[in-house]
Amino acid sequence: MILFQSIAWCFFVSDLHSSAIHALEMCQTAWFDDGDDSGVGDSELLTDLRRKHGTMICSDPVDMETQTVAGIKSQHTRNIFHIHSPSEGLLCLNTEQVGSLCDDYKVKFTCSGEFCSECQTGWFDQDDPEGHGDFELLSDLLQKYPGKICPQPVAIQVQTVSGDSASSTPETFLRLDAAYGFACVNTDQTDKSCEDYKVRFTCPKEFCQMSQECRTQWINSDDPSDEGDVESLYRLMKTYPGQVCRNPIRIEARTTNGLSSKLTGDIFLSNDVTFGFACINENQKNNQQCADYEVMMTCPSDFCHMTGCRTRWFDLDDPTSDGDYETLVELQRVNAAEVCAQPVAVEAMTVSGIPAHETGDVFQMYDATHGFACVNREQPAPSSAAHLSPTSPCYHLHLNLPDHGKPHRSNEASKRVSSMSLVKWISANSPSSQPPVLVTACHVLSASTTHQRISRTTYLSIFNKLFIATSQPPPALGSSLHPIVTILG
Repeated sequence: MILFQSIAWCFFVSDLHSSAIHALEMCQTAWFDDGDDSGVGDSELLTDLRRKHGTMICSDPVDMETQTVAGIKSQHTRNIFHIHSPSEGLLCLNTEQVGSLCDDYKVKFTCSGEFCSECQTGWFDQDDPEGHGDFELLSDLLQKYPGKICPQPVAIQVQTVSGDSASSTPETFLRLDAAYGFACVNTDQTDKSCEDYKVRFTCPKEFCQMSQECRTQWINSDDPSDEGDVESLYRLMKTYPGQVCRNPIRIEARTTNGLSSKLTGDIFLSNDVTFGFACINENQKNNQQCADYEVMMTCPSDFCHMTGCRTRWFDLDDPTSDGDYETLVELQRVNAAEVCAQPVAVEAMTVSGIPAHETGDVFQMYDATHGFACVNREQPAPSSAAHLSPTSPCYHLHLNLPDHGKPHRSNEASKRVSSMSLVKWISANSPSSQPPVLVTACHVLSASTTHQRISRTTYLSIFNKLFIATSQPPPALGSSLHPIVTILG
């Protein structure tokens, strides 16, 4: 009996300790500056801030930090505060000042408990304190870990890599807030060296509720003539009504011939989900003009559900040989009456129900314009403990294609295809014995039962692209391609 009571007491103490840690888990919000120093003074009251910003601020902060907008801590100013507490916020009245007016202040709150833990990311440590210091900036982390962090976190936690809270160290930080991230500068420290820190973010709960990704087509609303190429979210929504969500969680950009924006060398004014994409000609080096770009948005899963018309799930292929290819062209060929000609978005998940973006696979293609392709040889090698083949195979996936209520096209023989979509189809359906571009177009197209109709210009464009890459001359008109591809004059 005594032994049983001792064991029970140990479990009770352990649970109590865990609960205490959870309850004391703290995070810091972004800075807020809603009032100004005109008129009666500066008001940053908690009730007003929560009324405007809602769940971006906890209802019962445990601490509050205040600075002037220039970065001077409130205790170092000469202002007298009518209210200055985490439970109420800040209020500075000009009538209570001596010989001066109130400064313009910003406030940041420290929260605890469920507010911090309800929707929390993993820990990120992309920098170390060598060089100038340790910089865990939100903008850098969003770019390095797409889809893993919400674009507008409500709070941030910072710890040393050994697990000590940043507030428990004696160090001074240049920045520590949810909107910016974290920055520790070596020269600001007494020993001229920052600790190595890691960060994690608290996101709106909707971010954690997104069990699937929903990707749009590649869309292009502008060209680089005049000022440059601007694919702003506002313009895209206006140009493609119903095909772009208002709150994308990720944006990707590439040139119209398929080159990733990361590889072009162009300088971008914007490439984020808040504004969209912008490349300005005058910002480029050597008076060069921006390339012509197109963008694809990743939207919350409910965008796919709200389009009004969704297909069933399709699963044409499996990953037993080269990989798993669920290409739009092939889906339209096999399911002509069920798949619209121009889907507005695409979802992919494994046949067991795991969203594609959670599998860890690398996708050669995943967009509403071309469909989905996962190539086995492109997957990262698994850890030695996994006891798998040297190259981990792709998961077995199936697709769902929301459309925009447009009629289905069943007359495949009369469908025109763009050079890029056909090049993508050729790449996705190449035999495994050699890389896609090394296969003669005649060989690849002969595997298709679809009679494609393309223009003479498109034909030349397609095969020049393919054969320039292989140092082989393109096949002449009149070759054995003609039974498969009708060349229109």
